This record gives sequence, structure tokens and C-alpha cells, in this order.
Amino acid sequence: MNKRDGSFDFIKGFLIFLVVWGHVIHFFCVGNPLHNPIYIWIYSFHMPLFIFISGYFAARTVNGDIITCVKTRWHRLFLPALIWTVVRFFSVDIHTVEELGLLQSIYNSFRGIWFLYCIFALYVIACLSFKLRYKYTLLILAIIIGYVSYPYQPVDVLKHFQIIRQLPLFTLGLFYASHKTFANKFKRGGYLICFILYTVWLYIAIVDHKLLFSNEIYLVRGAILVIASMVFFVTLKIIYKYIKRTKIAQVLVALGENTLGVYMLNGLMVYGLNGLIPKRESQISLFLFSIIITLICYGITLLIKRNRILRQYLLGEK
Repeated sequence: MNKRDGSFDFIKGFLIFLVVWGHVIHFFCVGNPLHNPIYIWIYSFHMPLFIFISGYFAARTVNGDIITCVKTRWHRLFLPALIWTVVRFFSVDIHTVEELGLLQSIYNSFRGIWFLYCIFALYVIACLSFKLRYKYTLLILAIIIGYVSYPYQPVDVLKHFQIIRQLPLFTLGLFYASHKTFANKFKRGGYLICFILYTVWLYIAIVDHKLLFSNEIYLVRGAILVIASMVFFVTLKIIYKYIKRTKIAQVLVALGENTLGVYMLNGLMVYGLNGLIPKRESQISLFLFSIIITLICYGITLLIKRNRILRQYLLGEK
């Protein structure tokens, strides 16, 4: 049995905290969050890097029987996503039915949990592609077609659930898992180039806030998601190597083993607290508030895991 690589849990733990921190800034920060440098930094890589890691671990199973692969991900991802969508609708979006209509409110509940639906869709695409001879050629072709046709696509789900935008990261994760030796040959030089490009972009993005979130420059946006994710994947791997025996690393590893529950619960918490807690200008206050919410969500997740049925249907675990 292969020993679990703690560096991936460490990265996931760090990323899930950034998810919470980003949500806290979005809902409780005074002013436009798109003008907040920390918010811009977080949203440049946190979810795409999650997708890359998902692709990395998907490489272990996408070569198997397609029915078995999809069935496994159905229970692991899609079914919990559906259940949490229902929970989200009745706790958050039901209050918008009168204003937006029933169908739009239901759709918003699905969009609020886009990440799990996105990974499930990417996993199915990978399973289908890996049954063919030129699997990576087909995936690259799908990426090119998806990005070229992006402004003209009538199917909102491909955009709102970020399936096309995140396909390059998932494909890179698959490739890295299967070709580590080849990829590592270019890691040092590639990292330096990506680091320089990302630093320049981040500086410009803080000045011109449209550079991250504008759909008018979706190609640049897609490229930055890839570049930023690779920069922080390597950076966090290096950091873990030197601090893996510290308490903070152990905390993040434990957090990284429970990301699904924290991801789902934090969204419900920030929506529930929105309007009840005054907005703040202090970045330190927002940071500390993010820690509190993360720990609460982590604690609730551990309680959920103690019940077999809840663990299976809410977290997709056996």
C-alpha cells in the first residue's frame, strides 16, 4: 500500500482556508472585494489548483472500466453535490424565489456548488478520452475548441460551472501524475518563468482589477489560472518539505483531509451570517474571522464523519 503523500493534503488544507478567507472578504469586507489585493491573489489560483490536484488523483482510476469509474465518482461527488444543493436551496436561495423566480433560484443553488459538478464533468470527460488512443491530443483539442468558442457558447452551464475554464488544469494534473519524470525536467526553468509572469500580472491586476474577472479577456484569464496554479503548487510543495513536522503543517494536513465538508459548510455559514455581522475594513479581523469559521466547519465535518450514513451521503465517504 502506497504511503499517503502529506504534501497534497497540506496544499489542500491551505487552499480550503483560502476558500473561506475569500468568502469572508467577499461578504464582510467594506468596499468592492474586487479591489482587495488579498482577494485578487486568492482568486487567481485557489480553485484552479484544487482542480489540478483532482486531475492528479483522477489519473489513478480513469484508465479503468468507464462504468465503474463514473459510478464511483457519482457516489463520491455528484450525489453529495445534489444533497448539498437541496440544503443550500432551502437554507439560502429559497428566500430569492419571489424576486428571481423558482427556476432561477434553483439554478443558483446548483451554481453555488459548481466545484463538485465541475470535477464530476471533468472526470467523465477524462474517462471517455482515456479509452481512446490519442487521449491527450483529444483533451488539448477540446480545450482549444472550448476556449475559441467560449464567447459564443449558448450553454451557460459550461461557463457558470467552469468546465471549460478548468479543463486545462485537470488535464495538466492527469499529465503530471503519469509523466512526473518528464514534467520535472522542466520544473525549475518553467517555475521561474511562471513566477515572473505571475508576479508581473499580479501587480497589474491590483492596479487594473478587470484583469482577473473580465470575460472580455478570457484567454488571458485562463492562462493566468494555469500559471498561478503551477507557481503555487511548486511553492507549497517546497514549503511543506521544510515545515512538515511543525504544528501548522499538521493542522493544514488534517484540514486537507476534510476539504469537502469545510467547502460546503463555509458557504452556508457566510450566507447565514451575511447582514448579521457588520462589515469590517481591518484585514486582520477578516483573517481571524476566517480562521474561526474554518475551525467551526472543520469541527462539524468531524461530527458528520462519525455517522456512517451522513458520512456517505454528505461527504461521499464509505
